[in-house]
Amino acid sequence: MMKHPSKKRSMFDLLFGQPSFKTGLCQHEHSCPRNAITGAVRGFVIGYIVRSGLSIVFSIAFGRMFKKREESSKCENQGLEQVPKKFHTPGQLLKEYLTGSDTIRFALFLCSFTGVYKSVLCLMRYLRQKDDDGWNYFIAGSLAGSTMLVDKRSRWSEISIYLFAQACATVARSLVHNKKILSNERSLITRLLKNHTDTILFSSFGSIIMLVFIYCPELFPSSYMKLFETIEGEDSTVAHRYRIKFRRYWNSFGFKTSK
Repeated sequence: MMKHPSKKRSMFDLLFGQPSFKTGLCQHEHSCPRNAITGAVRGFVIGYIVRSGLSIVFSIAFGRMFKKREESSKCENQGLEQVPKKFHTPGQLLKEYLTGSDTIRFALFLCSFTGVYKSVLCLMRYLRQKDDDGWNYFIAGSLAGSTMLVDKRSRWSEISIYLFAQACATVARSLVHNKKILSNERSLITRLLKNHTDTILFSSFGSIIMLVFIYCPELFPSSYMKLFETIEGEDSTVAHRYRIKFRRYWNSFGFKTSK
């Protein structure tokens, strides 16, 4: 008696096989679970490479990779008994950048953000059976945004500022494209907003950030302050000199700045 082939499918086939678990509104090639898992893995890899790579590049560029070694060697050459308390060899720093919690948490943030977004988007398409009103993307993006809690708290402000700038640029381009504002396409302002919205917003936010850095540095997030101090150097003479000069000039108009 001939046996019929088993209709049971393994979990691997369900997730990574033919697109059986796929809504009719989804345009991705494979199944919805595979699409979400692939996106999550890709997000983790990209986040890990970007974070660890930038940490290594900045450490070499600003001298942190070899700084403590040089100070230690100077102490030994001068016959001094005092050795810097925090001593990190290049190997230790490299290990920290590659396996540290900062790198892993940033990679997990991108992993969870991408995975949650793709999963919720497919789920909303399945439940609502429509994909033309934008609510699926709004709900998926809102839930995916909560994964920012996975990342370090000190980096929340940086991510929020970046997302806020991108949201403003998207809204501005949408208003210009739909002719809600600046309907005259030949005007210079319309062309600038339509083609260079990112640059305009980046310049505007950059000027605000530098203004706060000069006048009210105590309002700066700690992560941003560390970034500026790293770029400028330890002495911070440039910022200190211009901070005093600009505050004196600003106070001459009757405005008060923090001390």
